[in-house]
Amino acid sequence: MKTHNPYSSSSDKNRDLEEIKIMLEDPLETPQLTVNYLSNMKSRVLRDVLKNASLIQTPTLILQGEADATILPSGAKQLYAKLNAKDKKLELFPDAGHWLYDVLCPVSPRAKCNPEKREQFIFIIKDWLRNH
Repeated sequence: MKTHNPYSSSSDKNRDLEEIKIMLEDPLETPQLTVNYLSNMKSRVLRDVLKNASLIQTPTLILQGEADATILPSGAKQLYAKLNAKDKKLELFPDAGHWLYDVLCPVSPRAKCNPEKREQFIFIIKDWLRNH
């Protein structure tokens, strides 16, 4: 079966050589994606996560980069809409990619890291946790 290496696309603006190197060295990363794998992941998300989101009643914070080409912002918005929690919050970061200002990057800080945006991101999480 033909596979697709998601790290080799030159059209993906969110990827740079440093990020690709980190992902390829991560033993938990999936470097070879098959059509079957992607189809199963999409089905599982639609079937399990979104279907059961209405069962979640605990306070929930969703953080989403609007420039994320890996996990699309529309998915976070759908999840937020389906949550049954009375206390829920969706934080969208307009120019953040998949690593959310590199805060979630396994090797930090990286050269393209913006310390101010990173601090803002961390503040939102700390503030939410303090209030819950």
